[in-house]
Amino acid sequence: MIDRSHDVGPAILGLAASTRRGGNSDTLLREVLRGAGSAGAKTETIPLSGLNIAACVGCQRCATTGECILVDDFQTVRRRLLEANAVVFATPVYFWNVPSPAKAFIDRNQSTGARKALARDRGGSLRPMGKTALGLLVAVAADPTPKFSGLKQTIDALFRTYEITPWEELLVTDLFGPDEATQSQDLLAKARDLGVRLVDAIER
Repeated sequence: MIDRSHDVGPAILGLAASTRRGGNSDTLLREVLRGAGSAGAKTETIPLSGLNIAACVGCQRCATTGECILVDDFQTVRRRLLEANAVVFATPVYFWNVPSPAKAFIDRNQSTGARKALARDRGGSLRPMGKTALGLLVAVAADPTPKFSGLKQTIDALFRTYEITPWEELLVTDLFGPDEATQSQDLLAKARDLGVRLVDAIER
């Protein structure tokens, strides 16, 4: 289910990677988008775990076409990413990376990388009108010792594939229970403030 909360202003897309709906990363994503909406943005949330996105089969056919031979919800999410002025990727940390449904989506973007290369060969850009977007990573770990390095490299690669400029990060540790983020008003306020500042950064 795709939630469109606001319909005016710059378009900000939230990608929810968690398989636990309503957990800590979902909560922080909601607050970021709430802040962005209060600043006039159009916001949309796509929960990746609820979509039909098959795993990449490594056929390499996309190398010559820029299109994946597998047709499912991947194409819809890719279109939304290309249309957005900013993307907020919110995820828990699973073994130093993202949950498997989100990783399946990321892997399928081998075709997006091929599409970008083909566009550049023609002197063009992957994104409409050649305008880059901004990217915000929100990541939550249960462990009090930060283990974000693998995840950050994965999301950085995804953003750069889409010609999205990494903008800011909200990296949170020591949150285990599914509702612990809701108990920290400071953290919720920080997330909302990021949303407001993201809109300001887009409009500069």
